Amino acid sequence: MGGDLQWTEVAGFTFGIATVGLIVRESIWNWPTAILMAGFYCWVFFVAKLYADVVINAIFIPTAIYGWVSWLRGREGKSKMRIRSLSRWHVFTIVAALLVVTPFAVAILIAEQDSSAYLDGASAALALVAEYLLTRKFIENWLFWVGADVIYIVLYVSRHLYLTAVLCSLFIILSVVGWRQWRASQSQPSGGLVDLPLASV
Repeated sequence: MGGDLQWTEVAGFTFGIATVGLIVRESIWNWPTAILMAGFYCWVFFVAKLYADVVINAIFIPTAIYGWVSWLRGREGKSKMRIRSLSRWHVFTIVAALLVVTPFAVAILIAEQDSSAYLDGASAALALVAEYLLTRKFIENWLFWVGADVIYIVLYVSRHLYLTAVLCSLFIILSVVGWRQWRASQSQPSGGLVDLPLASV
């Protein structure tokens, strides 16, 4: 099992780097690599007894398919989906929801004897929000990913998943690059800065 874990972690690491690099470039091909990454990490986290991460990565697979279709379809015919920004009200709503949902998730994980319920629950909640915002191409997805990855680094080091912790460290760097790249793209006339309610996306 140890050999399988090492192999799957390396595979997840590889597809993870490819995925974020493609997202920075706004490439539609980030979605199939994300599906592969999530599949490998489901096993990695199951062995590590990080059950929230197992569930999150399982959810990421259909979410990636949704994101793939959304990016292909765009919002206007077959045009490229534009980068968008959340309003302050929506940021407040998301943060408030996280403050309510996270303790509930942690309580469930404690009951299920998760190996690190508090960190696992908090990071999973942030990652879900980040993934949804990414599927709809909201630029704030990068900020939520940074928050999740900071927690993930501590979590994975505690579970001796050092390669995955390194991956999350690289994710933070790439998130900064992605934020800057998307901001530059957003400022272009074709970038189409808009501020839409979540219900309309």
